[in-house]
Amino acid sequence: MIAGHPQMLFGHFSAAMFTMFQVCTGDSWASTIVRPMWMDTGGSNGHPQWISAVFFVSYMMIASIILINIVRQLSHSPPPLSPHMGF
Repeated sequence: MIAGHPQMLFGHFSAAMFTMFQVCTGDSWASTIVRPMWMDTGGSNGHPQWISAVFFVSYMMIASIILINIVRQLSHSPPPLSPHMGF
């Protein structure tokens, strides 16, 4: 799967979740996770695994949209309550 250290990144469910969280936040995801996976030739044909590139690009797009919405929602302050609203 990944050249070098597949068990460390995706060996257990918790390790895989942390790895995908690392990819989602952009914390050295290209050099640590995706580049070794891309450089793994994937068998005897010698071609890079393009399906991993499609997966990680789509994952980054979806995760970044979700994170932007979360940050935007958390930073949006509610309007102050008016004393005449009856509460």
